[in-house]
Amino acid sequence: MEKVDLTYIKSISADNKELLIEMIDIFKSQVTEFIDEINKCLQNNDWMALSRIAHKAKSSATIVGLDDLSKNLKSLELDAKEEKGTYTYKDRVDYINTSFLDAVAQLNIIIKTL
Repeated sequence: MEKVDLTYIKSISADNKELLIEMIDIFKSQVTEFIDEINKCLQNNDWMALSRIAHKAKSSATIVGLDDLSKNLKSLELDAKEEKGTYTYKDRVDYINTSFLDAVAQLNIIIKTL
């Protein structure tokens, strides 16, 4: 399990607790959307839409310091755009879903300590 690193969002929030919590809440709400959309794209074999959502999700993963997840999303984005290695997408999406859900669980614990 990749650890969340809030260094970046702490720096842009100037350690403002309320703003930090707001940014974390936005991330958490996006995760549900990302997972739903990614799974829908996979189910429908809509690789261009999968590429777009992977691109969008990549930025959110980066903001909370999930570098491995961000790299995986970037790779999926590029591969889906070219419909390359489609047989790997299911496993990759499973990893992405699990990583996002793990991040949300970590963030829920972090929020309690702020």
